[in-house]
Amino acid sequence: MIVRNAVQDDKSDGRTSVPAAEVIRNFGYWQHRALEAPLFITHHGRSRVVLVSVDQYDRLKAASPGGVGSGEVELKQFLDNAAEGFIAYDAELRLLQLNKVAEDFFGATSAEVVGKHVENLDVGPINPDILSRVKRVHETRETMTYQAPSHIFPGRYLSLRMFPYGRGTAILFQNVTERERLRAQAATAASVQRAVQDVGKIAVLKFDGWRQMYAADGYLTELTGFTLDDLAGVRLINCVAPEDRVRAQNFFDEIPSKDKSDGVVLNVIVKSGDTRRLRLVAAPILRDFMPTGFMVLVSPVEADD
Repeated sequence: MIVRNAVQDDKSDGRTSVPAAEVIRNFGYWQHRALEAPLFITHHGRSRVVLVSVDQYDRLKAASPGGVGSGEVELKQFLDNAAEGFIAYDAELRLLQLNKVAEDFFGATSAEVVGKHVENLDVGPINPDILSRVKRVHETRETMTYQAPSHIFPGRYLSLRMFPYGRGTAILFQNVTERERLRAQAATAASVQRAVQDVGKIAVLKFDGWRQMYAADGYLTELTGFTLDDLAGVRLINCVAPEDRVRAQNFFDEIPSKDKSDGVVLNVIVKSGDTRRLRLVAAPILRDFMPTGFMVLVSPVEADD
């Protein structure tokens, strides 16, 4: 029989092989054979594909580590727990996937927007400028990092990284509004410091996180008689007259949590042992966008103030 003669049994591993042409001619017969054991289909003597029954496939799936498709599940779990928003597009720039951060940011679930073209999304970080960059990355297959204001939520600022993703393109984005606000605040503080030093009659003092002075300009000596060497490492509260220390403590405690200080007038002990009324205005010193100390501007209070 032709069918029987076409079968090649490899006794070394128990495989049953059959040429592709034979399977095509007698598919009904061979699909029944595949119900009993996997069937290796050959082309020019080489095994190319395996025909297995549904039951056998399910057994193989259950026996594999994590099961078939576990990598996709793990990838989704990773993306949903990432700090950045993730958006993926397919080869036609139709939306393929949003992670949980992106869903929360745009107020839409993946089910509501998956399949829509990048130009026809009801939600997404796609203003005309960003859209052109997504298309450029899609065409050139080169990674691009970009920062831009949010088109959907005015006042918010996004940091985006666009890169090839399979045959499509993906975006990782992060809401950096607070970081940019702190960056601008730090730049403003630096400008103010330079300006007041030029004006004069204002001492610029810097304190670390333990409220110990580590920097001061020359006007400090004119105001108090002390030099930086006299006060280096001294806690600021110790320079305040006892009757004002509660107010001073409250003032210092509020510095890290305020963008700007309301200012306070205190009686400060000078080198002669007397006290002098001085006005203090303070702002936090930021490093990597976290307060690590504070800067104090000190000016004299005239008798009629």
